[in-house]
Amino acid sequence: MYNGSLCPLCSSKSYKPFTKATDVGYKTYDYRRCDNCHTVYLGLQLSQSEISDIYEASYYGSNDDKKFLRPVQRAIDWFRYKRAQKVSLDILQSSSTSAKFRCLDIGCGDGIFLAQMKQLGFDIYGTEIPGPAASRAAKIEGINLHLGNIEDAEYKEQFFNIVTMWHVIEHLPDTSQLAQKIAWILKPGGKLHLSYPNIASWQAQVFKKNWLHLDPPRHLWLAPPEKLILMFEKHGFKLVSTRHFSAEQNIYGIIQSLLNLLPQRRDFLYEALKGNRNGPVSDLPLL
Repeated sequence: MYNGSLCPLCSSKSYKPFTKATDVGYKTYDYRRCDNCHTVYLGLQLSQSEISDIYEASYYGSNDDKKFLRPVQRAIDWFRYKRAQKVSLDILQSSSTSAKFRCLDIGCGDGIFLAQMKQLGFDIYGTEIPGPAASRAAKIEGINLHLGNIEDAEYKEQFFNIVTMWHVIEHLPDTSQLAQKIAWILKPGGKLHLSYPNIASWQAQVFKKNWLHLDPPRHLWLAPPEKLILMFEKHGFKLVSTRHFSAEQNIYGIIQSLLNLLPQRRDFLYEALKGNRNGPVSDLPLL
């Protein structure tokens, strides 16, 4: 369950309005900014079933085997491969053992990143909620897939060399046990790789309700980087490095956020790139 009356990060009840944003179906949602930690969060209480209903079939694209149209999917696959290269090289350089490494991708989606990690020699594990993305991931040879939330997965203590979360944490309703769970399953010297939308970025501050990465109502909360880092440090993590530019996310984020200023359906280009042609999207001539 998601309790929108409290800040998901620090549990404060004190807040100020941040913005009101509409989703692709023109429904309006209220976002708040916590007075204590400045986390922006959805001011709405949602049950687990209501959270599941947010992820309707169109969210996963119109094709059975991929989320985006083929040219776009090829570009995404390339970014996943480069990401896998960087993550694998990072752990290999910092380890003195030649044993096979285990990688867990929380919220693995279609499993594209894990498929690349398998090619690089890793044992691959993923968690994903039941749905079209999980069905695609399940087809990857050698994947150990848990259907459900990370909190429910029964992994052994100090089991993984790498845990990754790529634009997932902002979808999770409860942060109270997340960092503790990841600390439990990581081996000594293991690493957590985490990416998420930066609510403290200039894009977020300029575009606000029109910012692509606000993504109402699926993004339940967005914490400033320093506050999220502090939460993990309280559970024994040590920050190694941060990076605030992503060629995969930032450039397109600006384009779609600018388009959201127009009197059109929100994120209409993003939906078109997934092959969703219902409503205003069907009028786009470029696809």
